[in-house]
Amino acid sequence: DQRFTTMETLRPAEPNFSMHQFSRRFGDIVIHFAILKMKDNFFLWIGTGRATIGNLSVAMATGFGKTSTSTSLLGDPTDLTSSSLASKLSQKTGCQVF
Repeated sequence: DQRFTTMETLRPAEPNFSMHQFSRRFGDIVIHFAILKMKDNFFLWIGTGRATIGNLSVAMATGFGKTSTSTSLLGDPTDLTSSSLASKLSQKTGCQVF
């Protein structure tokens, strides 16, 4: 049956994830950043304490110029901070942003 490939022709995928973490002080507050970069998207975490996910949004290009669409996946849907930031970063980078 030609539909199945033998194990000899399979090759492992090249890893395409990279992680970058840093912190910056703004006055008396230290803000931590973590960026997980993938092939055509990235995940950005910003926080002041432990690495927990309170709000999570996703944004991506719409195909209509430089506009993007975003939605809240986790957390308070009335807090637009996460979706607004994801939308702006998606517009600037052309990537899907979490």
